[in-house]
Amino acid sequence: MPALVLGLLAATVVTVDAAQPGWVADYRDDFDGPLLDAGWTIRDGYADQFPADTANHASFGLDDGRLTISFPAGAEHNQWWLRQAEVLRSYEGSGVYQIKVDSAFAGSQQFGLSFESSPGTFLQFMLYADGEIRGYVERFVLNGGVIDKATVDGFGTGLFVPRDGPYYIRVSVDDDPDRSNRSWVFDWSTDGANWVTGASGIYETGGTATDVGDLQTVGVFAGNQPPDLRAYSASIDYFYATDDYEPAPLDPPVVAATNQTNRVELTWNEVLVSDTYSVRRATSPGGPYALIARPSAATYADVNVTGATTYYYTVAVDRNGTEGPVSSPVLAVPIAPPTPPAAPLDGLVLALDAGNLTLSDGALVDLWPDASGGAVDASASGSARPTFVAAGIGGRASVRFDGVDDFLRLPEGFEDFTDGMSLYVVAEPTVLQSGFKLLALGNGQSLQNIVLGRSGDTDGVQYFATSTTNVGSSVDTAAAFVTGQASILSVDQGGGPVDTMVVADVARDGVPIGSGEVFVPQIQSRDLNYVGRSYWFEGWFEGEIAEVLLYDRALSSAERGEVLDYLAAKYQLSRPTDPDSPQGPGPGGGPPGCDPSSPPFADVDPSSFAFADIACIRDLGLTTGTGDNTFSPAGLVTREQMSAFLARLWRTQRVDCDETSMVFVDVEPSSFAYGDISCIYGLGITTGVGPTTFAPGGLVTREQMAAFVARTWRRLGGECDTSHPPFTDVDPDSFAHEDISCIYNLGITTGTGANTYSPADPVTREQMASFLARLWRRAVATGPSI
Repeated sequence: MPALVLGLLAATVVTVDAAQPGWVADYRDDFDGPLLDAGWTIRDGYADQFPADTANHASFGLDDGRLTISFPAGAEHNQWWLRQAEVLRSYEGSGVYQIKVDSAFAGSQQFGLSFESSPGTFLQFMLYADGEIRGYVERFVLNGGVIDKATVDGFGTGLFVPRDGPYYIRVSVDDDPDRSNRSWVFDWSTDGANWVTGASGIYETGGTATDVGDLQTVGVFAGNQPPDLRAYSASIDYFYATDDYEPAPLDPPVVAATNQTNRVELTWNEVLVSDTYSVRRATSPGGPYALIARPSAATYADVNVTGATTYYYTVAVDRNGTEGPVSSPVLAVPIAPPTPPAAPLDGLVLALDAGNLTLSDGALVDLWPDASGGAVDASASGSARPTFVAAGIGGRASVRFDGVDDFLRLPEGFEDFTDGMSLYVVAEPTVLQSGFKLLALGNGQSLQNIVLGRSGDTDGVQYFATSTTNVGSSVDTAAAFVTGQASILSVDQGGGPVDTMVVADVARDGVPIGSGEVFVPQIQSRDLNYVGRSYWFEGWFEGEIAEVLLYDRALSSAERGEVLDYLAAKYQLSRPTDPDSPQGPGPGGGPPGCDPSSPPFADVDPSSFAFADIACIRDLGLTTGTGDNTFSPAGLVTREQMSAFLARLWRTQRVDCDETSMVFVDVEPSSFAYGDISCIYGLGITTGVGPTTFAPGGLVTREQMAAFVARTWRRLGGECDTSHPPFTDVDPDSFAHEDISCIYNLGITTGTGANTYSPADPVTREQMASFLARLWRRAVATGPSI
């Protein structure tokens, strides 16, 4: 590379005379000579700070009609610390400045245009590579020896690194003696013909921290950044400047409308970030149009609409006190919410529905009336009042809690739950605060508590109940809470005498996520009852709650389905059908095939270890999924579901199965698995959790799964090798020790690690699919059933 002779080979502080108003002519430099044109100056910020470290100084050169700015790896030439390498010339004022860069992005590099009033005070418009290419506008103001630095605008390009050039950067500036009126437009392109506006606006809003001052120089810079501090050689093909500045047009926007339930989402094209807009609405295309909003962003959600009603919208740009032409009208017909089915009323002791609040959007909630008939109204006062949201979860009304001090108090009551309890809460957290509580009933900390909320700092749910002596018991579930995602959280607890341990099942949108035994709580009037907070130092809920339903009895399986159908339809939430309720292949059908190549379900990742196994059990008819071509592979398996899977697998090999003798009193005749539970009980595959109880909603652990599978294998006539498997976490005294040995030696499991089986972990649906598919293949290949 020929040396770039400028008389300056190391960093210098460059002083350039202030630009004079007006342009003499357009300026273009193609860097095609042996020397830079007169007027260019170089600066190496790293060399300024570390003059003795010459090995890491930048180098500048001209080669084959390109300017190169290069620096080695390992040292930070980042503009964030004023260590960028750059070439500068006089700034001419309002106009368009453009560069073309041919070099590739390999990661952790940046380049762009810099507009400076002095070293340390500038605006930079850059492309920045860090796995993907993004654009940024960054502002640096040196004031009294302190640099105020900020990223003031940014955008993604959709380009990923490594990626070859070229890249084009174009910056248009409309200068003004009042810098708070100086506006910028940052365009980028990959071909120099099709430009994309990445950022635009006014970036000096007044005050010493944002005022870049009278610009003196403009030029091109390059740098790198952590973590890898790669070497880089930016190859700049040309620099071009012209005073042919055209301000952004004040054209009418192109508006699009998206219909939602009782809501219309409007979007349109943005020109300048500093623009505001006038949104108008009418009920006929010819108007009259009424002004309904003046948003500052190029989007607006109109929630003050009625479903199935036709509306027309126009939008105009407002810029510096001038309103531009109005857009063409766009038609919208918001969706009418479905009429939800009714929920059961027997035993309903609390029913909070935000749709019953007659408030304007954003109003504070003093009283949330109870619709159960018991007048158990929730109330709040002062700063504790939450906010009403007219179009919240699913387009329905919600109540928003701020996570700081918002909560609602319920009056004294909620005494007797010896007939069980069923609780449903429709909620959407916006921040997962530690241990937040959705509903807390009791008389204080660890006193007669019945509490539903977050399990500590996990993403799981915790259901908590105390005994007469205030000993706590809880069910802590797998991950369930997702910020910004609404769900129906439910708890169904069995009944019995006070202080007995009964099963409580916790579900999300009807899918079981946890199960365990808790105390039947004391018969006691509870007078410290909250929505959105708890009795502990943690526990503030941040997000929205749309509905709370509480029953002082355990609902039947059919009734639970009714409540879930009601809430899912009302709030536009996913509601899986009864898991795998259709029967599999009937008796006498013979062994069907097992085609692992057939696509299983839309939510099963092809890279999943269980992809072929899920396809297999679907092909066998053991599962139909959880609804609408989904399998919910991460969902947990209940004992009720497991009995259905096992009975169907049995029927692929045998025809004998008694489906009429039910000994378990806790299995509803309406259960989809009623006959399947009878079947596997008659086969000796299960004995239940007690002489007359099966706990159908309980979750299946890995050691229970081993017992189910091994017993099925033996019932088919297979033999088991029960020599000790290489699992150090399986207790030799475990009821399933030999069963785990059996399925290990059959090749049905390899454990969860080199020497671990995780026997107490709940079984996911994708793990269950692998257990069953491997059992079926073993039976077909070598089992005595064929």
